[in-house]
Amino acid sequence: MIKNKIHILRYLFSFLISLIILLFLIFCGDVNRFIKVLSQVSVNSVIIMVIVYALSWIFRTIRLERTVASLGSKMPFKNLFKLNISGYALNVLLPVKIGDVARMLFLKAEGMEGDKAIASVIYIRLLDIISIIMLATPVLFIMTKESIPNWTIISVISCILIIVLIFVFLSIGRMQRLFDIIEAKITLKVTKGLLRVGKEVHWNLRNLLFKSSVYYDMFYSILIWLLEALTCYVVALSLNAQVSPLLIIFGVSMANISKIVPATPGGIGIYEGIIVGIFAIGGIEYNKALVIAIVDHLIKNLFIISIGIPAISTTNLKLTNLLTAR
Repeated sequence: MIKNKIHILRYLFSFLISLIILLFLIFCGDVNRFIKVLSQVSVNSVIIMVIVYALSWIFRTIRLERTVASLGSKMPFKNLFKLNISGYALNVLLPVKIGDVARMLFLKAEGMEGDKAIASVIYIRLLDIISIIMLATPVLFIMTKESIPNWTIISVISCILIIVLIFVFLSIGRMQRLFDIIEAKITLKVTKGLLRVGKEVHWNLRNLLFKSSVYYDMFYSILIWLLEALTCYVVALSLNAQVSPLLIIFGVSMANISKIVPATPGGIGIYEGIIVGIFAIGGIEYNKALVIAIVDHLIKNLFIISIGIPAISTTNLKLTNLLTAR
């Protein structure tokens, strides 16, 4: 009981950190100006944002459906949408990517083998990282050298290196043999079981990434992130902010790269700070950039939570189990 309370307090503390970061960003500017700019966001623009963002979720579900089918499973589109958005909702509310674990459990509850469920979540995460890098990298070459922050270059290069290392690891055909050798030399049942799962996940990821169907999945992934950027662009247009579409794409890409390391629930606070920093490159007024970032992230998170949390109640997975999990 005491441990459970400690875990819950940790999650509440992480939310507090997010709130402190947001308040810090607001008070770094002119609070009155911030409120004035925020009041200029029209209801019509919010409705358009929701429609654009909702469209991205259709493509997210199609991508998941294709992934599940490639692994030999078949599930109703409606069920896939619910389990997908439920996992994302948990990522918004909870730190350390618990929503990804939940998606694995949801898929397993739908009849998918555990190792295939793990492989599917990792595969989709890889597609997201690759597509974000593909969108962000060209902008680095277009922008002037003086205006590019060093941390953005380091982040992009780091992601590229991670992707290359993952592909090298998965492309080694003898890795399966190595798993067998290590497993044969280990006597501890738990460790042998983990190695067996690792071997199957490695095999499934190889099958997913080295099939021609990966190009179609990449197409859907790029489309998803373009719609993410378009959602942000709608806010900018509603405020008459002269933000280049390329800068929007770059800002949203870099902000989502920051979510790879789950410092706060849903990257709240950090996401907004990065977009403000990127928009400064284009000479966008601080308060206007902050409003764009906050409204963009808020609408996306509210959309996910308002649909995802009720969807969790249709599953056998209890939210309290995830809150108290290590």
